[in-house]
Amino acid sequence: MFSIPITSACAWVEGLDMTTGLVFSLAVLLGDSVTSFIKRRLGMVSGGRAPGLDQVLESLLPLLMVQHRFDLALSGILGVVMAFIILNLIFWRYYARPHYS
Repeated sequence: MFSIPITSACAWVEGLDMTTGLVFSLAVLLGDSVTSFIKRRLGMVSGGRAPGLDQVLESLLPLLMVQHRFDLALSGILGVVMAFIILNLIFWRYYARPHYS
């Protein structure tokens, strides 16, 4: 839940209005929640990976919500979503490792 104030503050630091950061952050959380809901309906365990599904709504929904603010073309949005999916799939092994103390 720290993402809401942090994203809003970062938007302000970047010269955007805080509402843009708020909307973006809420859309990310909504996308993640909907993905979790879908995964539960598919019988997946909590924390289970669903490559592709895990990334699509989390990246697509926020971009669609701020599309008008930044005059984003659909092709650009789809490019960012594809890049997010690819990078996430490449680097998932590094942040999915168990952490030992």
